[in-house]
Order: sequence, then C-alpha cells, then structure tokens
Amino acid sequence: SPAASASPAASASPAASAPHFASHEQIEALHAHLERALVRIGFLDPRHPKKLMPRLRRLFSRTRLEVEEVELLRGVCTQIEKACTNPYAPPGRDGSYSPVPSNEGDSE
Repeated sequence: SPAASASPAASASPAASAPHFASHEQIEALHAHLERALVRIGFLDPRHPKKLMPRLRRLFSRTRLEVEEVELLRGVCTQIEKACTNPYAPPGRDGSYSPVPSNEGDSE
C-alpha cells in the first residue's frame, strides 16, 4: 500500500521539524556571556558598554534566534574565554598573537 512505502521523514509531524526558538532568558544569558567575552578580549570597554551592547542587541533582535543558534554563539564565547587563559599574549594592533613563554614574567 502507498502508506506502507512512505518514508519516516514524510510521516513526521510538522511540529517535530519546526524550529525551537530561544526563550527571552536564553537570549539574555547570551547577551551577558557575549559581553563578558568581549570585555575579556578588550573589544568592549566595560566603562562604556552603552555604545556597543545596544547595537549587538538590535542586531540579534532582527531575527528570532533558535536554541541551537544561541548555543553556537555561547560556544564561541566560551572558546574566547578559554583562549584568554592560554599562554598567548593578547593580540597586537595588527591582530597577530605572540607566544609568551610560561616561565618568564612580564618584562614591560
């Protein structure tokens, strides 16, 4: 019969494949995590966050972020934070990283 030959994907309900949009709380947690990561790398001045963060909020509000997208962006933030604990100096003005020997103190 035709019903017996239907693929499992064809018989899946539309709700099962519908996107799962992030909640307000998940998006707020993303904004907080992003802000911490940007401060950590020196991209955001914590004394003047009013300029950058509202722009980023507007950017993210132009689309309905899905849970997976929020998780992806938070993963990026986590990797930024981890990179800040690696034995590398912050990027120079040209964006390059300079290895810092772990057995030497700051000479500057």
